[in-house]
Amino acid sequence: MRAGSVKFLAEQRDTIHFEQTAEWIILQVKVNGELRKFIWDTGSAYSGIDQINNTNFEKIAGAEVDFTDAVEAKQKSSLYTAKSVSLGATVFNDITFMPLDTKTIAAGVLKDYAGIIGLDIIDKVNWYFDFDKNLVVISSRPFEKGDGKEVRYANYLSYNTMRVNMDLPNGKRINTALLIDFGAAGNTIYLSNEHLAKLKTMKAELSEGMQGVGISGIGAVQKTYKIIEPIACTFGLSGRNIAVESKISVSSNKQQSVIGNQFFRQFNFVRNSSQSVFIFFDRKGKVKLDNHITLSYGISLGINEKKEIYITGLTKNPNLDDGKLKVGQVLQNVNGKDGSAFQDMVHLKNYLSTCIADGSNLKITTSSGDEFYLYPKENEVVNI
Repeated sequence: MRAGSVKFLAEQRDTIHFEQTAEWIILQVKVNGELRKFIWDTGSAYSGIDQINNTNFEKIAGAEVDFTDAVEAKQKSSLYTAKSVSLGATVFNDITFMPLDTKTIAAGVLKDYAGIIGLDIIDKVNWYFDFDKNLVVISSRPFEKGDGKEVRYANYLSYNTMRVNMDLPNGKRINTALLIDFGAAGNTIYLSNEHLAKLKTMKAELSEGMQGVGISGIGAVQKTYKIIEPIACTFGLSGRNIAVESKISVSSNKQQSVIGNQFFRQFNFVRNSSQSVFIFFDRKGKVKLDNHITLSYGISLGINEKKEIYITGLTKNPNLDDGKLKVGQVLQNVNGKDGSAFQDMVHLKNYLSTCIADGSNLKITTSSGDEFYLYPKENEVVNI
């Protein structure tokens, strides 16, 4: 159920400012007259609103949508309607929203935002993002190609996908469709386990971690291979493509292959929704995707609903040779700081990155009182 409409003045173009966080594009959106911050997310078919802040929304009688979350739990959710959604002077009417719990999604990182602007709004207009100026232009008419490079995307089951060809150093080739998910974090392309066989003999860092957190608890544990060498990738089809190098990771689990927003932020880009086309323009300065840190503690941490720090992932690293630390294990503190010392998972992640950059040791204390001292060391490299 994807209803709603948009009203334009003739050939309207509207320019508004946006914010960039470490992971997302943030827009100021007026919903039912109230101005709030929303995440621009092509990985969500519906727009979403925090479930405790939707009092000025109208519940749609008899309308429900089925969800299957990261731990394969299933639930039904009611749907709500916003009479008006405004981005600058562009007004969308009768837009469907699903309820979200922004305090628990992504370990609470979404708590400062009202919700998500999904494809039910994104697909109704054309967009031009200028990351050099933090401006987005919303247009009723498609943008011109100019000196940009066009790449066509496909609409599949209410989502967007883009073809990619990868020429691997081992002589193999991967041709697959990637889900375009601006809600996905990280600077790598994430491949499903169906591609593992073609990556045999390639060198990678090996991590074990949680696949996700769902309505019923912690997601399944998966192994992820992060390929060391950048891979030559061609996005799009013949005549409408762009060639770049990209980092790739491959999962031990079956899941949708995904490309996130950090790939797109290498460029200023157009999304002509009316033509199912991206147009990529070079930015003023050469922008490279961040490489993953080669020195690490071999551990990834998160913060749960109880504000407890816990282990979300372990990477093969000399710090962890004794095998005493486990994925899911709750910690009392990190360098004497408990979960209340950090605003959210991103704050904790940035703290760990700063410690590594400073060459600092890390002392972690488990819930049982055991203490471990970790040191910045290179992750071990394995052959897939």
